[in-house]
Amino acid sequence: MQQNPPPLVAQVWGIPISQPNPEKVKLVKAVVGVSILGAVFRLMLFLWSMFGFDGGDPTGFWSESIGLFLSLLIPLCGYFGAKNSNKELICWFTGCNGLIFFVMFVDAVKFYQDPWATRGDDDGDFEPKSSGVIAGYSLVTIPGIILAALSFKYGAELNSKRENILIRSTPPPVAFVNQPQQPQQVVINVNGGGGGGGGYPGYQQQPVPFASAQMQYQQQFQQQQQFVQQQQQFVQQQPQFVQQQPQFLQQAPPAYNAPAAMQPVVAQPVDMNEEGGFY
Repeated sequence: MQQNPPPLVAQVWGIPISQPNPEKVKLVKAVVGVSILGAVFRLMLFLWSMFGFDGGDPTGFWSESIGLFLSLLIPLCGYFGAKNSNKELICWFTGCNGLIFFVMFVDAVKFYQDPWATRGDDDGDFEPKSSGVIAGYSLVTIPGIILAALSFKYGAELNSKRENILIRSTPPPVAFVNQPQQPQQVVINVNGGGGGGGGYPGYQQQPVPFASAQMQYQQQFQQQQQFVQQQQQFVQQQPQFVQQQPQFLQQAPPAYNAPAAMQPVVAQPVDMNEEGGFY
């Protein structure tokens, strides 16, 4: 009896990893960590926007709520993608964070190039930016850029792994014994006589017949041998039939001679007088 050794499984924040190594553990920890930080960061942004929210405008609350729901989908993709080894979710997590990093980086570059320029729609609004506005913008933008860059980096590294990194559950060890089995042929009553059930082995509680491929091959081979023997016998009988043909012709009866009574009668000339009578 042999027993399989238990597989090597490591737990990373409650997530099982098969065949663990430092690189895999690092990638899983990184993706799960940045996903949790991303969700917390977006919740903080939502609360911050709610403190400065004007209660007289109900559309602002709903727009912020919808934005929060959509933004939370990104870290959820990273968390569940790393937990369930789902390549599609990890791809979504990586692509969305790459797009967020690009947009925030371009916006920050434009803002810091001219921080005192107006950001309103009215060309007459030239209110300069105060140091508090710049600090608040930096407090939101810089962590967001760093978090998006790290999420994109670790997500791309985890997605580049072609093999299955994670497993969902650990199967118990299975004990097995090597026992050779021989094919057996079972004869059953398929006519369904007496006991009912129509002769079907499942209804008669009989084992299902096992058709051996070797036996079928032997039957076919025997049939072919019988056919070849019949052909050989037929070919051997052909010369004997040809030799018997002259003997049959020699034994044929002679021509049939008909008796004289049945021979054809030849007409003889008869003399007649002038009056038409016979002499």
